[in-house]
Amino acid sequence: MVLLKTTLVALLAALTTATPIEKRSGKFLVHQLQATQVPEISKRDDSLDFEDTTVRYTTDLNIGSSKESVKVMIDTGSWRLNVPGPGAKCLRYASCPAGSVFHPDKSNTFHNSTIQYISTYGSGETSVTGFTVHDNLFFDNGDEIPQFEFEVANKTDFEMGWLGVRYSSEPDASYVVAAKRAGLVDHAGFSLYLGPDGQTGTFIVGGVDKAKYEGELAFYDTDYFFQGKSVTTGDGNVIPLTRQIGIDSGNPRLAFDQNIVDAIIEEVGADKNGNVPCVNIWTGNKNLTLDLGEITIDVPYSAIFTEISNNPGWCHGQLENTDKTGNEQYLGLPFVRQIYLTQDFDTKRLGFAPVKHTDESNIVDFWF
Repeated sequence: MVLLKTTLVALLAALTTATPIEKRSGKFLVHQLQATQVPEISKRDDSLDFEDTTVRYTTDLNIGSSKESVKVMIDTGSWRLNVPGPGAKCLRYASCPAGSVFHPDKSNTFHNSTIQYISTYGSGETSVTGFTVHDNLFFDNGDEIPQFEFEVANKTDFEMGWLGVRYSSEPDASYVVAAKRAGLVDHAGFSLYLGPDGQTGTFIVGGVDKAKYEGELAFYDTDYFFQGKSVTTGDGNVIPLTRQIGIDSGNPRLAFDQNIVDAIIEEVGADKNGNVPCVNIWTGNKNLTLDLGEITIDVPYSAIFTEISNNPGWCHGQLENTDKTGNEQYLGLPFVRQIYLTQDFDTKRLGFAPVKHTDESNIVDFWF
């Protein structure tokens, strides 16, 4: 998800189960990721009578002196840690998922700034309210990030909390920058890999796993947004990309301008809500091809249109138009699963390449 506006923020200290690794004279933090099923943010078509789920990739942070384990989504579209507090309401005013709530009363290193935090996301219809706090982040080997800044929410329109890892220069609130300042990594930067089973992945702070991508990384001199050239639908319809693009692992969808969404929907024969008989998707082996200037990436239609869990034979398109995202285009999980993504905060360079699924690992320090 992508932050639209924030009003008054604060500090929190956390504890994480990331594994510190020493390799080739570099220092890295490696978080193992798990796919977690969460409710869809919106019910797309009442006529189909479904309330489906979608996937977020999560890791566990151990927060505060009690080292409480708290599950959070990894989000490359935002830049702060936000977790629900006791009694908080998550999506549709429901209770937040078990294991995703932080209890400040269990930590004797917790400090509440008492500054209210209000943020809106996308077009402004989605929001989070709470307080800015600070506490310590601890690691398995005894290392820590002291008095890390984050938010504890009392109400959120999201499914659970998240760890925002997008570029930020804030030394107290950026997990990547704070890890470098604490001496836990040599360079401020991250890499993201999602595995072939759709269930696992790795998030690395301070390094790049060169075994996990094909060919060479394509680089963009940017801290987030970049300009692509075009998308080509499965039937060969080439449509220019007129707006810049961001890569957002916290979004289960692809967000494009309306003309691009309409072209894809029309091609596969989906209705206005993006619902289509799966046979239309499973036959033809079509891709959405994104020409991003420095590199071209194919996204299979089968990754964009997924079967509805309680309506076999019907698929739903993970697509939304930019009216829902504050007029910005974002490449969410259907795209992120096709690439290996890395970002160097020190040089403000973004890199990605086609993903290579392998059990091999070759983690090196940032060189670009």
